[in-house]
Amino acid sequence: MKVLLPLLTLALSALLVTPAYSENIEYAGSYQLANSFEVMADWPLVYVCQHFAFPNFIILDVSNPEDIEMVGLLNHSHSTQDFDIKGDYAYLANDWDGLQIVDISYPADPHYVGGIDFGDRAYAVYVKGDVAYVADGYAGLFMIDVSDVANPTIISSYSDNYSASGIVVRGNVAYMTDHTTLLQTIDVTDPFNPLHLDSYIGQGYARRGIDLYSHYAFISAWAFGLHIVDITDPANIAPVTLQPTPGNCLGVYCAYDKAFVTNYEAGIQVYDISDPMNPSLIGYYLTPGNARGIVADEEYIYVADEASLQILRLTTTGTDESEKELPLVFGISQNYPNPFNASTTIEFELAAPADIDLSVYNLNGQKIENLKQGSMEAGNHSVVWNARNVSSGIYFARLEAGGISKSLKMQLLK
Repeated sequence: MKVLLPLLTLALSALLVTPAYSENIEYAGSYQLANSFEVMADWPLVYVCQHFAFPNFIILDVSNPEDIEMVGLLNHSHSTQDFDIKGDYAYLANDWDGLQIVDISYPADPHYVGGIDFGDRAYAVYVKGDVAYVADGYAGLFMIDVSDVANPTIISSYSDNYSASGIVVRGNVAYMTDHTTLLQTIDVTDPFNPLHLDSYIGQGYARRGIDLYSHYAFISAWAFGLHIVDITDPANIAPVTLQPTPGNCLGVYCAYDKAFVTNYEAGIQVYDISDPMNPSLIGYYLTPGNARGIVADEEYIYVADEASLQILRLTTTGTDESEKELPLVFGISQNYPNPFNASTTIEFELAAPADIDLSVYNLNGQKIENLKQGSMEAGNHSVVWNARNVSSGIYFARLEAGGISKSLKMQLLK
């Protein structure tokens, strides 16, 4: 077991930058909720779970962040702590009710299809293949066969006599946090016989947040900040650094060489982790509630902020504006007619030449058709979508140019 030295004190947090609103993070939209806890995004849908509040699982249409709409909800007597989504199913860590599996193939009608209880509190879940890994408090880590979603069965369990709180699986190794040991690595090559590999004890209290990026694990440690651990060799993990944060560090999501971190009462921070040994703060935003879960895509940051879903946009990352190939302004107008039958026209404007992609997606986020792709000159453009072979429903046109995108909702009626 490794211990990070020297010890830090809570006074370190007082020396940090007071959380406020950095100029490069802007508000894009929000949706009022009761007690949101975790969030996942699969554009144009965002999924949110709630803790001790109803509905406990919500599906939102965020194609227009300024006008978010609820698509579907699950209103059962479960308190959802965490969830994972694979294919047509959502796997909910439902506190004392264990693992619950929800069919989300039709987002307007999510419904339970199966579940299993373990006897303690299901805090976190991660699904890989036909196995769901559930961090179930003092009962430990459970491996669940979910090949038959209507009848999930326990394969095995692993307990360290501490309260398992977070779980991520990569390859044949499970990375588990608990309330005492910041990180444990477990060989799950044979899920019937999980084997302990190594442990890392660092300063703080691992409530739940863990994510992996490259050869590193990023672990939230409540009042002490964000631990970064080298997991190149899962059997010999080693501390890299502890990044103090201005609040109680709870959630972490890593992508695009960045770590997106929630700090409960101190909002969110975004760190450049291209050099994990020297993370640097590149943005921060004080959300109106207590920030919990967080996820990001190439355009937006989605925050489960207790009483709301907050959608933010990281507008700059230090790139020299003169080097950008994007137009300074581009937009997409509402299609006409709308609603429409058979065909509709989509207009967009480019202020400068740009490589664009204009595609149509269904409500599940699946691409239906590419309407235009390639280099285009500045000016006004229009494209006709012929939807004769598409069924009635809600669709989205998404215009992308170099990582920036704008979308609109269309209704096809036949």
